[in-house]
Amino acid sequence: MDINELSTQQIQELLELARRVRIQEEDDTELPEAIFEDLETTSKTTMEKNLKRFTKDIRSYSGGKWTQSGAINKEFIPELKKRSMDVHTAIQARYKDADKLRQAGRAATEIYEDLPIYHQQRDRIRR
Repeated sequence: MDINELSTQQIQELLELARRVRIQEEDDTELPEAIFEDLETTSKTTMEKNLKRFTKDIRSYSGGKWTQSGAINKEFIPELKKRSMDVHTAIQARYKDADKLRQAGRAATEIYEDLPIYHQQRDRIRR
């Protein structure tokens, strides 16, 4: 069967199947070569500049409390400064935050890998 003869629904089903297979193989999946190479060859200062630029350029969404950064209520700050925190608890919180960032990174990598497929679909539809 020629790929151009597939219906949109069949293409969507194939994409969903590919996504499920990718999730099953997630433990064995390596970063795409382009991303790995970029991480290995980019200097720390260039990476920091790129991240700052990315932060400025990223689109803002309005979604109330779900899209806005939280802030500590100023009334609580004096009380919070009186308290001390177990170092283990603080470090553990950072590790949990890092895991969340890794998950977001995996999702971004998945999107990056799917982009060529979407571009091919778009080009085929335009023909």
